Amino acid sequence: MNILLIRFSSIGDIVQSTCVLDSIKKHYPDSRLWYLTLEAFGPLLENHSRLDEILLLRRDASPRQLLHLAATLRGCNFALVFDLHRSLRSRLICSGMDPRIVYSVRKPYGKRWLLTQWHWDRFPPDWTVQSLFMEPVRRAGIVPVSDPRPRLEVSEREIRLCRRKHRLPDSYQVLVPGAAWSQKIWPASHYAEVIKARPDLQTILLGTA
Repeated sequence: MNILLIRFSSIGDIVQSTCVLDSIKKHYPDSRLWYLTLEAFGPLLENHSRLDEILLLRRDASPRQLLHLAATLRGCNFALVFDLHRSLRSRLICSGMDPRIVYSVRKPYGKRWLLTQWHWDRFPPDWTVQSLFMEPVRRAGIVPVSDPRPRLEVSEREIRLCRRKHRLPDSYQVLVPGAAWSQKIWPASHYAEVIKARPDLQTILLGTA
């Protein structure tokens, strides 16, 4: 059976979304997992042992191109579709699919607005982005594994090339400052504190250009 996951951006959310893969694969061990994302983020998912197909979409894809992609995907006979983005773009792609197989994330718009605009936290104490992504998987009748964690996989060759190109030490820490929305940006002083707390580690900064 073919199962499609959709998450277009950004780095952090795509990484977090991989927490659902082990649960889906355990429930449907013979399934083929497809992941649709933007071209810029495709390399993040390369070599992931749980993914069979990675579909890439141009960021500037026109509505006509999206509808063409939607028609193509309908021909792939997906048994389940997990829309982990729930954007206009993902809804357009899911249009025409049997709604009984499409499970979308339920974004907490109200709680998020209260938190970012008024600093009023109405989220449950145990709420995480991973729980947001896992919720549609649960609705599909899939029982999560005992410790669902996000995971990326890189080859030994990639590790060697990266260390050689960037002259990386054996141990280092990676920070990804910035965010798509100004209200979600962590202050620079906080990142400075993290860096100062581990003077023994070289710090690498990543981000989306």
